[in-house]
Amino acid sequence: MLIGFLVFLIAFLAALLGPIFGIGGGTIFIPLLDIFSELDIKRIMALSPVLGLTLSLRSNARYFKSGIANVRFGVLMTSFAILGAFIGASVMIWAPRNILRVAFGILLLYVGFRVLRRKAVKWKQTANGNSSFADRYYDEGEGQVLEYNPRNLEIGIPLMFFGGFVAGLLGIGGGAIYTPVLILVFMVPSRIAVTMSMFLISFSSTISSIVYLSEGLIELDLVAYVVVGSLIGATIGSRLALKIKDVTLKKLIAVYFLVVGVRMIVSAL
Repeated sequence: MLIGFLVFLIAFLAALLGPIFGIGGGTIFIPLLDIFSELDIKRIMALSPVLGLTLSLRSNARYFKSGIANVRFGVLMTSFAILGAFIGASVMIWAPRNILRVAFGILLLYVGFRVLRRKAVKWKQTANGNSSFADRYYDEGEGQVLEYNPRNLEIGIPLMFFGGFVAGLLGIGGGAIYTPVLILVFMVPSRIAVTMSMFLISFSSTISSIVYLSEGLIELDLVAYVVVGSLIGATIGSRLALKIKDVTLKKLIAVYFLVVGVRMIVSAL
């Protein structure tokens, strides 16, 4: 089945490049499948959370084993992300297809600029924060135990709802929203931000998938191709991410997002 092989290949590429570029697989999976297949854009977006769920569950198992995950903090954010994902997925069902393409194109432009301007920032521990969610972990990169206190909860928590809404509306994991909010608003270390982002993605992807499935949008005969392709790609990508230099790749992926983002917007007009 040609479409099955195409879905497998694109899921593999999305899962392979996601860890290398530090982005969610949905931002690669959806536009590529939209370009190279005849599948309806809504059915493509409905398939994408399967990819996000596979990647997040695989990552979460490693994070929980290493003791990095802050469960108390994660549970607080999850309720808002789940509500946002449910509402976003419900809106996606009746939203016009061209509106969805424009919205996704804008998201890609945002991610492209964010990747292009991303700089390595050394985290500094702060004394202030909400002690109820304070935690500590061993950072391999720093070679020491770090303590942190999430800050600005009154601002960051509503943004988790927005991240879930975008995830449900566009069929992505939501990491493009979760990760920068965790770093810039909650002011937690980057490693914690990635860990918590994957934790949230597993829930928002599950809720989105349930809503899409109830409406018959998910092509069930293609799910296995997505799962297998993403598992293989993630296994290889997580290893390559530690070895490949970032500078050139960052420019390439930024150009990809900018070009594809413009294309999706133009195709909808």
